[in-house]
Amino acid sequence: MRIRALSLALLVVGLAAATTPAARADWLQTAPQTFSLPLTLTDWDQNTASLAGKNPFEVRQFDAASAYQGPLLPGQHVTLEAIGIRLDYEFQNTIAVRFDNPSTITVQASGYMQLSLPGVTTDLVNRPTFSNSVTETRTTGTFPQTVVETTKVTKSFSALAYDRSNLAILNAFTGTGLVDLPVTARAVSDFLVNSGNGQGTSDTAARATLSVVYFFAVPEPTSFALVGVGGVGLLVTFRTRSRRQD
Repeated sequence: MRIRALSLALLVVGLAAATTPAARADWLQTAPQTFSLPLTLTDWDQNTASLAGKNPFEVRQFDAASAYQGPLLPGQHVTLEAIGIRLDYEFQNTIAVRFDNPSTITVQASGYMQLSLPGVTTDLVNRPTFSNSVTETRTTGTFPQTVVETTKVTKSFSALAYDRSNLAILNAFTGTGLVDLPVTARAVSDFLVNSGNGQGTSDTAARATLSVVYFFAVPEPTSFALVGVGGVGLLVTFRTRSRRQD
């Protein structure tokens, strides 16, 4: 189950003192793994030829031996406590209308992006979306007339954190190999001529950047500490800009 209850304020705070200091293990974190897909016309997915070798994202699994190379006491071991996943996204949508005679034309466009973990969940983060709507009227002048609207840019990020209550996800990210995370971007549009004749088009391009960080602990052999999920808030240190979820 996803940590849906975590507010952005809690994420910013960082490690929450959900347990007493004496019972809490300190978390360490790996360097973020970052991957990007360039601005590409939708629709696109892991089968799009221009994204071959880039989609799906190939994320290195959490390997305790590589993540922590310090000394371990007898009975002491490294534990993966949480995973922070952040998807920065951008949609660029351009609507154009052509008037063949005096007309009123409406074009509506919408779409989404999806980051999946095959076999476990179809949405690793909350699904990013965009929408755009244009209505234009032309009653005079020489026809045909073409109007190209200003490109609407929708960009932000979607981030979620998973702790040990999400063992299916943590297990998928644990090992010495790679885990594939395919990304999909889709867009649709509707065209309506309220009067007269004309045509409308909608072109959408999208880009994506993924950041993944692992949070782990090296508890004392006799410690059974439970760490608060607020610690996953270190995820927001990937970037310092403010968040507005579209």
